[in-house]
Amino acid sequence: MAKDRQHFNVISRDIFTRLGKNLLDRTSTQPLAAYVCKHKFLDDSKIMDGGFYHITTPVELDKQDLRILSLVDEDPRTSLLEISKKTGIAHTVVQYRLKRLVQSGVIQEFRPIIDLQKLGYQWYHVQFRCQNVCEADKKRFIGYLKVHPKVFYIIDLIGACNLVAEFLTEGGDDFQQIIKELKVEFPDMIHSYEPLLITKEHKHSYFPKDILKNEKDN
Repeated sequence: MAKDRQHFNVISRDIFTRLGKNLLDRTSTQPLAAYVCKHKFLDDSKIMDGGFYHITTPVELDKQDLRILSLVDEDPRTSLLEISKKTGIAHTVVQYRLKRLVQSGVIQEFRPIIDLQKLGYQWYHVQFRCQNVCEADKKRFIGYLKVHPKVFYIIDLIGACNLVAEFLTEGGDDFQQIIKELKVEFPDMIHSYEPLLITKEHKHSYFPKDILKNEKDN
């Protein structure tokens, strides 16, 4: 996560300075929109679109808001009393600020992070390169993926690939069948695709700690 292109370049240079000898190549893409869908295997009776996330007018947050967000990011089930003890902010103030963060849209939702492998599923991250794409065709493609029973995350992009989708499958054969169906449904649109099988998730955080660090420095 970066404030702008210049900030991203600083982050990118730092990573390659520290880890460049271990990295073969890099590709940058700019997200236009992300669609976070629910895990449909939990409840296939209701297909839900988890929301359309995009950049809007920034919400002004102070140090107390950021400290509360940091703790909620680490454990959304942390009690108000525990947050109050760790931040030194009164219990009632924590409650008020959390409610305001939800109402302002800073906190979109509270949801569990599920270990999919323990449930016998495979997680595929697929990068699609599309051709001859007009806005109506891309909208239909995204709409198809949003209601697909095996898709739970979609990103509309500018860059090396046009669109990313993440699939939850019951094995390699299941995944190949999904790709065949997509090629039949969108024969003139999918130029190529690159599937990546995610075997382990090392970090999952929607709150970059650098934000809190910068506030402390200021």
